[in-house]
Amino acid sequence: VLTYLKSMGPAKELSLLRLSMKVLMLILLISGHRCQSMHFLHIADMVMKRDSCAFQVTENLKHSRGNAPATHIQLMGYPQDRRLCPVTYLRAYLQRTSKLRQSQYLFVTSVPPYNRVTTATLARWTKTILHAAGIDTTIFSAHSTRAASASAAASKGVPIDAILKQGCWKQESTFTQWYRKPITMNNSISYQDAILDS
Repeated sequence: VLTYLKSMGPAKELSLLRLSMKVLMLILLISGHRCQSMHFLHIADMVMKRDSCAFQVTENLKHSRGNAPATHIQLMGYPQDRRLCPVTYLRAYLQRTSKLRQSQYLFVTSVPPYNRVTTATLARWTKTILHAAGIDTTIFSAHSTRAASASAAASKGVPIDAILKQGCWKQESTFTQWYRKPITMNNSISYQDAILDS
Protein backbone atom coordinates (compact mmCIF):
# COMPACT_ATOMS: atom_id res chain seq x y z
CA VAL A 1 0.00 0.00 0.00
CA LEU A 2 2.82 2.42 0.86
CA THR A 3 4.46 1.77 -2.50
CA TYR A 4 1.17 2.56 -4.21
CA LEU A 5 0.68 5.72 -2.11
CA LYS A 6 4.15 6.92 -3.14
CA SER A 7 3.07 6.64 -6.78
CA MET A 8 0.06 8.90 -6.11
CA GLY A 9 1.24 12.43 -6.42
CA PRO A 10 2.26 15.14 -6.22
CA ALA A 11 -0.91 16.48 -4.64
CA LYS A 12 -1.49 19.17 -7.27
CA GLU A 13 -1.66 16.49 -9.98
CA LEU A 14 -4.24 14.35 -8.16
CA SER A 15 -7.97 14.64 -8.70
CA LEU A 16 -9.88 15.64 -5.58
CA LEU A 17 -11.11 12.06 -5.20
CA ARG A 18 -7.62 10.56 -5.38
CA LEU A 19 -6.25 13.23 -3.04
CA SER A 20 -9.08 12.48 -0.59
CA MET A 21 -8.33 8.76 -0.72
CA LYS A 22 -4.60 9.26 -0.21
CA VAL A 23 -5.11 11.53 2.82
CA LEU A 24 -7.60 9.07 4.27
CA MET A 25 -5.31 6.07 3.85
CA LEU A 26 -2.31 7.89 5.33
CA ILE A 27 -4.31 8.93 8.40
CA LEU A 28 -5.82 5.45 8.82
CA LEU A 29 -2.41 3.77 8.71
CA ILE A 30 -0.67 6.30 10.93
CA SER A 31 -3.43 6.59 13.52
CA GLY A 32 -4.46 2.94 13.76
CA HIS A 33 -8.09 4.08 13.93
CA ARG A 34 -11.27 2.98 12.17
CA CYS A 35 -13.14 4.71 9.35
CA GLN A 36 -15.66 5.71 12.03
CA SER A 37 -13.01 7.91 13.66
CA MET A 38 -12.18 9.48 10.27
CA HIS A 39 -15.89 10.25 9.83
CA PHE A 40 -15.81 12.35 13.02
CA LEU A 41 -12.67 14.38 12.27
CA HIS A 42 -13.71 18.03 12.39
CA ILE A 43 -11.74 21.06 11.24
CA ALA A 44 -12.76 23.03 14.35
CA ASP A 45 -11.10 20.34 16.48
CA MET A 46 -7.87 20.40 14.48
CA VAL A 47 -4.62 22.13 15.41
CA MET A 48 -2.35 22.49 12.39
CA LYS A 49 1.28 23.44 12.93
CA ARG A 50 4.18 23.64 10.50
CA ASP A 51 5.24 20.00 10.92
CA SER A 52 2.31 18.42 12.72
CA CYS A 53 -1.43 18.23 12.96
CA ALA A 54 -3.61 17.06 15.84
CA PHE A 55 -7.31 16.23 15.96
CA GLN A 56 -9.46 15.84 19.03
CA VAL A 57 -12.44 13.55 18.44
CA THR A 58 -15.09 14.48 20.96
CA GLU A 59 -17.90 12.28 19.64
CA ASN A 60 -18.46 8.77 20.98
CA LEU A 61 -16.54 6.13 19.06
CA LYS A 62 -16.94 2.36 19.10
CA HIS A 63 -14.39 2.03 21.91
CA SER A 64 -15.87 4.92 23.97
CA ARG A 65 -17.46 4.05 27.29
CA GLY A 66 -19.55 6.43 29.37
CA ASN A 67 -17.84 9.78 29.76
CA ALA A 68 -14.60 8.68 28.12
CA PRO A 69 -12.10 11.46 27.39
CA ALA A 70 -11.77 12.74 23.85
CA THR A 71 -9.67 10.70 21.45
CA HIS A 72 -6.54 12.40 20.09
CA ILE A 73 -5.07 11.70 16.67
CA GLN A 74 -1.60 13.12 16.13
CA LEU A 75 0.07 13.34 12.73
CA MET A 76 3.71 14.31 12.36
CA GLY A 77 5.52 15.55 9.28
CA TYR A 78 7.56 12.95 7.44
CA PRO A 79 10.50 14.76 5.78
CA GLN A 80 12.20 11.41 4.99
CA ASP A 81 9.76 11.00 2.10
CA ARG A 82 7.31 13.80 1.30
CA ARG A 83 5.32 11.38 -0.87
CA LEU A 84 4.15 9.79 2.40
CA CYS A 85 3.96 12.91 4.55
CA PRO A 86 0.46 13.09 6.06
CA VAL A 87 0.84 16.77 6.99
CA THR A 88 1.87 17.75 3.45
CA TYR A 89 -1.08 15.95 1.85
CA LEU A 90 -3.55 17.01 4.52
CA ARG A 91 -2.56 20.65 4.03
CA ALA A 92 -3.01 20.27 0.25
CA TYR A 93 -6.42 18.65 0.80
CA LEU A 94 -7.57 21.44 3.11
CA GLN A 95 -6.42 24.08 0.64
CA ARG A 96 -8.13 22.31 -2.28
CA THR A 97 -11.45 21.98 -0.43
CA SER A 98 -11.45 25.31 1.41
CA LYS A 99 -13.75 27.11 -1.04
CA LEU A 100 -15.76 24.03 -2.00
CA ARG A 101 -16.75 22.38 1.24
CA GLN A 102 -20.23 22.67 2.69
CA SER A 103 -19.22 20.87 5.89
CA GLN A 104 -16.60 21.48 8.56
CA TYR A 105 -16.02 17.75 8.94
CA LEU A 106 -12.67 16.91 7.40
CA PHE A 107 -13.73 14.51 4.67
CA VAL A 108 -16.21 15.79 2.11
CA THR A 109 -17.51 14.36 -1.14
CA SER A 110 -15.35 14.87 -4.21
CA VAL A 111 -18.30 16.15 -6.26
CA PRO A 112 -20.86 18.90 -5.56
CA PRO A 113 -22.37 19.73 -3.16
CA TYR A 114 -19.18 18.73 -1.22
CA ASN A 115 -21.00 17.60 1.92
CA ARG A 116 -19.66 15.35 4.65
CA VAL A 117 -19.01 11.80 3.48
CA THR A 118 -20.49 8.77 5.21
CA THR A 119 -18.52 6.09 7.02
CA ALA A 120 -19.50 3.70 4.21
CA THR A 121 -17.93 6.06 1.64
CA LEU A 122 -14.72 6.23 3.66
CA ALA A 123 -14.64 2.42 3.81
CA ARG A 124 -15.22 2.25 0.04
CA TRP A 125 -12.38 4.73 -0.61
CA THR A 126 -10.08 2.66 1.60
CA LYS A 127 -11.00 -0.55 -0.18
CA THR A 128 -10.39 1.17 -3.54
CA ILE A 129 -6.83 2.04 -2.48
CA LEU A 130 -6.23 -1.47 -1.12
CA HIS A 131 -7.42 -3.00 -4.40
CA ALA A 132 -5.34 -0.59 -6.50
CA ALA A 133 -2.30 -1.49 -4.41
CA GLY A 134 -2.79 -5.17 -5.23
CA ILE A 135 -4.37 -6.22 -1.92
CA ASP A 136 -6.99 -8.97 -2.15
CA THR A 137 -10.10 -7.11 -1.02
CA THR A 138 -12.12 -10.33 -0.87
CA ILE A 139 -9.98 -11.12 2.19
CA PHE A 140 -8.94 -7.70 3.50
CA SER A 141 -11.37 -4.86 4.25
CA ALA A 142 -11.05 -1.21 5.22
CA HIS A 143 -10.85 -2.34 8.85
CA SER A 144 -7.71 -4.37 8.00
CA THR A 145 -5.67 -1.16 8.02
CA ARG A 146 -6.08 -1.06 11.81
CA ALA A 147 -4.51 -4.48 12.34
CA ALA A 148 -1.84 -3.88 9.69
CA SER A 149 -0.58 -0.63 11.19
CA ALA A 150 -0.63 -1.86 14.80
CA SER A 151 1.10 -5.12 13.85
CA ALA A 152 3.78 -3.25 11.89
CA ALA A 153 4.36 -0.97 14.88
CA ALA A 154 4.67 -3.94 17.25
CA SER A 155 7.06 -5.73 14.91
CA LYS A 156 9.27 -2.62 14.72
CA GLY A 157 9.59 -2.49 18.50
CA VAL A 158 7.07 0.21 19.42
CA PRO A 159 6.24 -0.38 23.12
CA ILE A 160 2.94 -2.17 23.71
CA ASP A 161 1.67 0.69 25.91
CA ALA A 162 2.09 3.12 23.01
CA ILE A 163 0.28 0.73 20.64
CA LEU A 164 -2.63 0.26 23.06
CA LYS A 165 -2.92 4.01 23.53
CA GLN A 166 -2.75 4.68 19.78
CA GLY A 167 -5.45 2.13 18.99
CA CYS A 168 -7.54 3.00 22.06
CA TRP A 169 -7.35 -0.57 23.35
CA LYS A 170 -7.86 -1.00 27.08
CA GLN A 171 -6.25 -4.44 27.29
CA GLU A 172 -3.28 -6.01 25.56
CA SER A 173 -5.31 -9.20 25.11
CA THR A 174 -7.73 -7.41 22.76
CA PHE A 175 -4.88 -6.30 20.52
CA THR A 176 -3.16 -9.70 20.70
CA GLN A 177 -6.26 -11.76 20.01
CA TRP A 178 -7.95 -9.70 17.30
CA TYR A 179 -5.43 -7.34 15.72
CA ARG A 180 -1.85 -8.59 16.05
CA LYS A 181 -0.75 -10.25 12.83
CA PRO A 182 2.65 -11.81 12.08
CA ILE A 183 5.04 -9.35 10.39
CA THR A 184 8.79 -9.79 10.23
CA MET A 185 10.50 -6.56 11.25
CA ASN A 186 12.64 -5.19 14.05
CA ASN A 187 14.02 -1.92 15.53
CA SER A 188 12.74 0.52 18.14
CA ILE A 189 10.91 3.40 16.51
CA SER A 190 7.88 5.72 16.83
CA TYR A 191 4.42 4.48 15.81
CA GLN A 192 4.23 6.70 12.71
CA ASP A 193 7.77 5.93 11.57
CA ALA A 194 7.12 2.22 12.08
CA ILE A 195 4.28 2.44 9.60
CA LEU A 196 5.89 4.71 7.00
CA ASP A 197 9.30 3.02 7.13
CA SER A 198 7.74 -0.42 6.47
